Amino acid sequence: MSHLKCGISKHDAYSLYLAYHEGHGGFARKTYSNKGWLIAVAQKVNSRANTYKSQLASCEKEFKKRPCCCLFWPF
Repeated sequence: MSHLKCGISKHDAYSLYLAYHEGHGGFARKTYSNKGWLIAVAQKVNSRANTYKSQLASCEKEFKKRPCCCLFWPF
């Protein structure tokens, strides 16, 4: 819904988290802009999402090395 209502990329964890926390209307009004603690949390969420993305890419690379397993990727 955040993608459709606010135009947020499905890969933008930072903005998606802010829209989740503030609601779509709050996100559109940028009610988060004066909440430094919330911006810090959104940055942590984004960092963790990037870590998971990197881990998944690494797992995919290892998984695809095994010819019998390619049929099951992605799960």
